Amino acid sequence: MRIASWLVAVIASCGVIASCRRDRPATRQTPAGDSVFHKTGITQADADGAYSRGEYDSARVMYVRLAGDAEQQHDTLRLAKMSTQAGLASWRGGRYPEARKLGERALALKIAAGLKAELAKSHNALGLLAYNEGRFSQAIDAFTRAEAAANAVGDSAAAIKAAGNRGLVYTDIGDFPKARVAFGAMLEFARAKDDTQLQGNSLTNLGMVEERAGAPAVALPLLFDALRFERAAKFFAGEENALGQIGAAYQAMGEPQLAIAYLDSALAIARSNELRQPEADDLQLLAEYRGEMGDHARALDLLAQASALADSVGLRNIQGAIARAQARSMLALGDIPGARRRAEAARQFHADAGSTFAQLQDELSIAELARREGVSGIDAEKAALDTARRLAGLIDSRVARVELGLGEARVAELAHDPRGVLKSIERIRQDLGAAAVGNEWEASALEARAYLALGRLPEAIRSGRAAVGAVERVRSRLASGALRASVAADRSAVYGALVLALLRHNETQEAFKVADAARSRALLEHLAAARRDSTRASQTGALAAAEQLLRRIDKLVDLLRVADTASPRRRVVTDDQTGFLSRQLADSRRDYEMLMQRSAVADHGSMSIARGDLPDPARLRASLRPDEAMIEYFVGQNSLVTFVIGARGIQALEAPVTEDGLASRIRLARELVGRRDATRSARDPVLSGLYDLLIAPAKRAGLLDGVRTLIVVPHSALAYLPFSALIDPASTKYLVESFDVLELPSGSSLAAVRGARSDVGRTEEAALFAPFPAELPASRAEVDTISRLLRAPAPFLGSAATESTFRAALGQTRVVHVATHGVLNPRAPMFSRIELARAYGASGLPSNDGRLEVHEVLALPIRSPLVFLSGCETGTGAAWSTSFARGDDYATLAEAFLYAGARNVISTLWRIEDRGAAAFASSFYAAVGTKSPVEALGSAQRALLATGQFASPYYWAAYVVSGDGRSLFAQNRPPVSVQ
Repeated sequence: MRIASWLVAVIASCGVIASCRRDRPATRQTPAGDSVFHKTGITQADADGAYSRGEYDSARVMYVRLAGDAEQQHDTLRLAKMSTQAGLASWRGGRYPEARKLGERALALKIAAGLKAELAKSHNALGLLAYNEGRFSQAIDAFTRAEAAANAVGDSAAAIKAAGNRGLVYTDIGDFPKARVAFGAMLEFARAKDDTQLQGNSLTNLGMVEERAGAPAVALPLLFDALRFERAAKFFAGEENALGQIGAAYQAMGEPQLAIAYLDSALAIARSNELRQPEADDLQLLAEYRGEMGDHARALDLLAQASALADSVGLRNIQGAIARAQARSMLALGDIPGARRRAEAARQFHADAGSTFAQLQDELSIAELARREGVSGIDAEKAALDTARRLAGLIDSRVARVELGLGEARVAELAHDPRGVLKSIERIRQDLGAAAVGNEWEASALEARAYLALGRLPEAIRSGRAAVGAVERVRSRLASGALRASVAADRSAVYGALVLALLRHNETQEAFKVADAARSRALLEHLAAARRDSTRASQTGALAAAEQLLRRIDKLVDLLRVADTASPRRRVVTDDQTGFLSRQLADSRRDYEMLMQRSAVADHGSMSIARGDLPDPARLRASLRPDEAMIEYFVGQNSLVTFVIGARGIQALEAPVTEDGLASRIRLARELVGRRDATRSARDPVLSGLYDLLIAPAKRAGLLDGVRTLIVVPHSALAYLPFSALIDPASTKYLVESFDVLELPSGSSLAAVRGARSDVGRTEEAALFAPFPAELPASRAEVDTISRLLRAPAPFLGSAATESTFRAALGQTRVVHVATHGVLNPRAPMFSRIELARAYGASGLPSNDGRLEVHEVLALPIRSPLVFLSGCETGTGAAWSTSFARGDDYATLAEAFLYAGARNVISTLWRIEDRGAAAFASSFYAAVGTKSPVEALGSAQRALLATGQFASPYYWAAYVVSGDGRSLFAQNRPPVSVQ
């Protein structure tokens, strides 16, 4: 969690804790006080100094003493001011009841004394308290009153700052357009007043909004401008926050090294200026970033520092979040007892803070962790569940009951108690229909797996269909293909239970449909949308607006879930808040529906299995040629299903293997194949074992007889396996020596790509790019050789190989080959890129900055029959690089080019060597004049295999081809055979 920049340049500025992970919370502002001596010997400067250092308890005590002095001297103005400041210090120290009492007392004093010039400060402070407590409606009212009070006395600065604070509420409820207006007005005011520091604060807030809205690339220029202003004003607290916000933006873009570098700089400023709370926030964010990079040991070290610091200054309100983060990292390191201890600490912190719902969630986490400990954790599991039941009863809300029921069901599933799972779900049946709950999919999925374990197949199929239908409804509401893909990947286990139930019920064709639906359908949806509407570019703005509305709807639903956890005894406090959020949610949903109607964006939504509009498997079979067969895999939690589609229809084979076990074997295979120095004695047993699991069953069943080309549709970790390098233990041959291999993201996309428009090119029109011939010497030789083989124009070398030139070539019907650096962005795959030359003197426009990123590729109108990405990891997505993303990857560079219109794309699975890349490309283009890309790729792989220098699969197995697999050029297109 992170404190954002201050709105005003005053010592007593303050902030609150963010509501969600990795967000840097919005900016806060509070009034400054006067530095006056009192007979206690304490000055306001002393109190303000303690406050600015994050020593909130000390500051509170000093402000209270100063207020007492003022009361004895009958100085109402000073008494009101010091009470306001004491309330703010109490608030920052997590003493919310005391903060409200002091703030309301100060306001009453000012009203009674007619201190109209001071009213705005009190209303503003009470608004900040309400905002921090999640009472958004009351916060907006308080900020509105503060604005009105300021306007009444002609204090334009206080008025604009109160309006800006209202923008904080808009930010947290996801109403980013209103937040932009509020912060934009503050920026205009700051510019008119030539207020350097306020300009910096306003820009930081605007950058924060863009980051929250999912546009970190837009946020960065604003944040760098903010940093410049803060440094010019010598406002260290503002500089610290701007640096931290930049770090958060880079983290959102998947640049963890840059994120850590900027956050380290923020941390240094916080420490040198004794900004205790920002220091604790920076340490916690650094720990989260390290954890997301898999460096859990370092994350735990940073969290320990953050915990000690937070404890030393009484920041117990963030200790619960720190303890939860520690539990996550410990669990990732396999330290289940340690994770449970930290989860128990989080529970205690949340109990001390009165966060009953968070405590309920902690108890359920403890129960699951205790179950993982086995027999030794049974007593702790029982105690945690008993406490969770008591807390849910105290809260007495629909959301709490659902949270409890699902938690009990998860524990029962871990205990291999399917009947217990069913009983837990049955108890919350009536509560699951609430719009603000949103857990129906998980409940149905738990039921489906329980019924499957009991062998009750009809019930498993019914519950499985309900679970898949719920996930599909979520997918269909998303305008972004990337988000639709990630939803399916994240919830692949939901599809898995239904796949297995259908298979065991002898419904193989239906099982295949579900399995195919469980992966990315972005290519299929893109082609379908392109056929319906040729004006794709005109939809870009509508899609962006739709995505922002969906983000806001999700945020409001989440806030309503929390608001619904208040008990009836406290409902009088929360009803107004719930009503406010409900009205906001209704308005947002209505706006989304109107946008869908106006722009027909809904037509570009997910092709839903729930609607039955996926292509029929019969159409898929008709797209296969006589010498082709498709192998589509589905990786379940404890089984691997292999679908084989060919002359004999659809056959399914099941093998017992865990998802984690399969992933481990694939990681080992990649590590061995991706090393030049790996020996065959170390490599071959692993590759042979995977062949036995993935290929041999279909071969033994005769399903690959007469097949020359295998169309492979991988799933989960299989998307990162070099299939061509698998070894048949019977013949000791690599798979590529028996089959050419074409890969696709989904089985149903084959009919789509082969039914789409098929632009053809001419070899002499190929466009060849080598932007860094000095860094990659073999890339010049590579494109020169290809140019001679194809009799193509001279390559674009060095500074001539600009991004704009490359974009132009993609829009023409010509082969496009680029030999360059590929950069995989594991945290944010939409920012993975290929590097090109930046035009001399070019502006920083994204269209010509030399970084062609995935999100940019998706917007291009590509007509090339073949795009060859001769760079590192151009076919690898985020799931291989982080354990937090599973399943098929939408946002690989290769698939982005395919989705944007390229007929065929050749890409790489790992970092390739410069000379080997040139040799492979030469072999490929020597064959492609008379062969299809699939045949030419197989021919090139076999050619390198036959050499001594490049025989290792390290040099040739990294290359994969995806697309329609048909010949490229008009002069050599064979007739299409349709089975």
